[in-house]
Amino acid sequence: MDRLRQLVKNLVRWGVVIWVVVIALSTLGGYYLSRTLVPKPKVGVIYYFGDILSTDVARTRAWFDYVRRHPEIRALVLIIDSPGGGSSSGQELYYQVRAMRREIPVVATIDQLGASAAYQIALGTNYIYVKPASLVGSVGTSVRMPPRETIDERIYTTGPHKEMGSSTELYTEKLSLLQQNFVNLVIAERGEKLKIDGQSLSAGAVYIGLEALEYGMVDELGSSTEAIKKAAELGGLRGYEVVDVNEEWFKELEAEEKSSAMVETDLEFGSDVKWPVFYHLYFEME
Repeated sequence: MDRLRQLVKNLVRWGVVIWVVVIALSTLGGYYLSRTLVPKPKVGVIYYFGDILSTDVARTRAWFDYVRRHPEIRALVLIIDSPGGGSSSGQELYYQVRAMRREIPVVATIDQLGASAAYQIALGTNYIYVKPASLVGSVGTSVRMPPRETIDERIYTTGPHKEMGSSTELYTEKLSLLQQNFVNLVIAERGEKLKIDGQSLSAGAVYIGLEALEYGMVDELGSSTEAIKKAAELGGLRGYEVVDVNEEWFKELEAEEKSSAMVETDLEFGSDVKWPVFYHLYFEME
């Protein structure tokens, strides 16, 4: 009888030990399984360097589609060093960035230059960083008119502006409309933070980062490191990784054997275009 009791005690004791071991192994296995199946959250980084062109619009659409296919990317940082570019390209990128910020936090950081269309892109984000010596602003529009065509008696048009699209005087009016649209965008996006009036913005001046912060055109002084931390904070992320979205997207393209899908089709700014082109660009017209 005593042996039976002892045997029962031993079985109970070993059962408890086995139960503890099973629980420990299950917990450990679940931990490693979760690390494998649930990837670490990531902050994606996208770069805008140089002139803003129509190919940047296509690339941005592809980058953002990549982000949407990878839910582990839960915040974005846009690193900007650009004088701006085509007005319609800048406007399209602003709309794309604004749409993305409704899905995940997007933070901009301006390196040396964030002017005109490049500043417009930054306006689409949740938060803007600059360095003290960064150049920011150039809120305005310019237009490059095509050379006036010689009259060809073999060509007939249905109106005086059919060939050129408008008179020089009317294009000046269109330029003013685009300028006011840009100014209104700055006022709408910056809201009560903005400490500079629309008339001053319309002058098209560039400001150093210290001035831009004082005028409420940006949110804070800091580097890309601070911008990444801010994006992670806005996304509620801990233990996150930082990834270059452009590189990761291109790797995916190569893996799918689609690396030839992106075609360069931009006109250079100095090219002899046959129609008027509007720019949100900080540069000297030649």
